[in-house]
Amino acid sequence: MFVVKGSQSLKWQRMRERVQQRNERLDNYFHEKVKLCVELNMDVSETKQVVLIGLRSKSLCDAIFPLRLNSVEELLHFLHEYQTIETKRSERVYDNTRNDPRRTLQATSETKIKDKDSSRGAEGPAQVIHNEHRDPKCYNCGQYGYISRNCKNLKRIPICYACKTEGHKRSEVLVYTFCIGPLPGKKKVR
Repeated sequence: MFVVKGSQSLKWQRMRERVQQRNERLDNYFHEKVKLCVELNMDVSETKQVVLIGLRSKSLCDAIFPLRLNSVEELLHFLHEYQTIETKRSERVYDNTRNDPRRTLQATSETKIKDKDSSRGAEGPAQVIHNEHRDPKCYNCGQYGYISRNCKNLKRIPICYACKTEGHKRSEVLVYTFCIGPLPGKKKVR
């Protein structure tokens, strides 16, 4: 019986086309790729190069490429080691971002935070800064769809938190204890 072994060009083509598939285990890809490299009598550095080229993970390839390896077993060892570290790291990062309240909190009317008008420590409904369509809220008129600097309505008259009068803000008064009304020269805006 006559058996034809694959030509060198067919072996090269199979070796070049063999890349790690989505959700394919690293071991399966590695052993098949190395077997194809052995059939082509490639040395360790060439084998390392073609194995890394076929990997799906760019970060894995970038981490292993600069290493000087003496054997294919060392290559497999470093690939496993890096993959283990990367998996554990990504799990930790995923857990931290998943449990981060800043990432999961959505601006809804049911959200409870400290209300500015209530006494300290009391909780009330949150001031909604976006609606369900994620449109911004104007702090001047209270409408959704634009912010206060783009508001076409008249600007609100500032109210001093210290003396509760209109026409100035507490930050404009130099001495807070003597805030007795509108500052001289300030015009009311209406």
